[in-house]
Amino acid sequence: MRVPKGDNPKSRANLRKPKTLAERQENGRKGGIRSGEVRSFKASLLRNLSENGLDDITNKLIVMAKHGNMKAIEQISIILDGKPKEQVQIETVNENQFSKLTEAELRALASERAGSDPD
Repeated sequence: MRVPKGDNPKSRANLRKPKTLAERQENGRKGGIRSGEVRSFKASLLRNLSENGLDDITNKLIVMAKHGNMKAIEQISIILDGKPKEQVQIETVNENQFSKLTEAELRALASERAGSDPD
């Protein structure tokens, strides 16, 4: 278990899991209330942004991008093309461990594994 840094007494209390059913229910209730508040805020924000409000925001974003604001340029790119996925490059080396052995060494290895003597 990770030990929190600092002297905040609540930081250690947050590490323990709720033990009783009542504590678990209370924490679930808090999460549900907060989730509802966030959904309500988003819905209200969308309702209050009229067509003109969205146009104003879009125009401001375009002006900022034209003036070289990299965050605005990135935002426009994300809106048009979608957020880029993180690229992961995997490099493997498929080198055969036996490729550098001579034929005699290969025969010796094969006979060792077979349990007999070489030639």
